[in-house]
Amino acid sequence: MKRKNKVILALVFLNVAVFCLCTNEYVKAQTYSLGVKEDKEYIWEVTYLDSSLFGRILGSEPNYDVGDRIRVIIREIVDVETYWRITIDWWDYQVDWGQKGTFQNIQLFKLAFQYQHCIFLPTPVDDYLEKVEGEFPTDYQVEGFKISQILKSEIDEEYLHERTYNNDGILVTEAIYEYSNTRLIVKVEATFATIPMGIYFIGFILVAVTAIIFITMRNKKYTIKVS
Repeated sequence: MKRKNKVILALVFLNVAVFCLCTNEYVKAQTYSLGVKEDKEYIWEVTYLDSSLFGRILGSEPNYDVGDRIRVIIREIVDVETYWRITIDWWDYQVDWGQKGTFQNIQLFKLAFQYQHCIFLPTPVDDYLEKVEGEFPTDYQVEGFKISQILKSEIDEEYLHERTYNNDGILVTEAIYEYSNTRLIVKVEATFATIPMGIYFIGFILVAVTAIIFITMRNKKYTIKVS
C-alpha cells in the first residue's frame, strides 16, 4: 500500500474514532440515573408555618402544623424505557405510623420536557434541572439544585414555590413564600442526613482538610526549628 493511501486510511479511522468518542460522550451526558433505592425510608418535617399568612395568600387553612411529618418508604423501583416507576408506602401529616401506609406509584420521567413536581429527581440533579429550565424558561427558575416557580392561588394571590434537592435527587427542602415581599409562609425539611452541594461539597471538604494538615505540619516543623 502506498504511503499516501496509508495516511488517508489512518485519517479516516481517526475521524471515525473521534466521532464515536464524541457520540458516546453525548449519550453519557444525556443519560440520567436514579439515586434512591428500594427499602429506603425518608421523612420530612414541617419546620415553619405562618398560619395567618397561609390563609391570606393561599386561601385555605393548613392541614398540618409545625412538627408534623410525612413518611415515605420505597417498596419497589422498576426501570421503564422513559421513566422509573417508584412504588411507595406513605404516611400523610398527622397519620399514625402504626397504621398501614398508603400505597402509591410515582412515575419519575427521565427526560426534562416531561418534568413533573416530585419528591425525587434523576441525577445528576443540577444538569437535569438546567435542562428543565431550558424546556420551560417562562415557568421555572433554576439555581443549581434548586427549582422555583411563581404561581397564583385560588384567591388570585401570587406566591413563590421553591424546592431544593440533594445530590441523590431527594427533596431536602420545600418552601412557599409570599411573592410580593418574599415572606416565608411554610417550610418543610428532610430529617435525614444530606449533602446539598453533592460532590462539590465533598471536594471542598477534602481541600479544607488537606489545607489544615499542611498548615499543622508546617507549624510543627517551624516549632522544631526554633527549639
